[in-house]
Amino acid sequence: MSQAPVHYIRLRTFCYSTEKLKRVKKALSFFLPKDNEIETEEIEGNFGNKYFLLKSKIEKSREIRLLVDFLKNNLTTTRYREIKKEIPDRINEECSFYLRFDKQKAYKKQLEPTSSGDFVVLRFKVKAYPAKKKNAINKIKQFL
Repeated sequence: MSQAPVHYIRLRTFCYSTEKLKRVKKALSFFLPKDNEIETEEIEGNFGNKYFLLKSKIEKSREIRLLVDFLKNNLTTTRYREIKKEIPDRINEECSFYLRFDKQKAYKKQLEPTSSGDFVVLRFKVKAYPAKKKNAINKIKQFL
């Protein structure tokens, strides 16, 4: 198995006061290898409301490939094609590729891309040399 063209994948989501922390952790862990640690940070909002930032990181090439295979195998063909088509729009100048999935669906072990605010975000840091958006786009197109 060759090395993934990704340095790491950072995953994160928020747990608001109306949600149960245990359930949001379950939604995030849907994307993670077994025994991957989830960091929880309490944050205070602008109006004094408390919520949590949950985050994790996948760094091993094998685990990155397993997550990508999981996404490929569990997205509908239509959704997969849409994501492939949107690759240039999902990569920024720092060579990060972003995918957002519905947090409520992830809790139910369903994979649904979303553009809503209630999401789990996956940020792939692409190995592109030189580190240019164009190079990152080509690497991700080949990888997916």
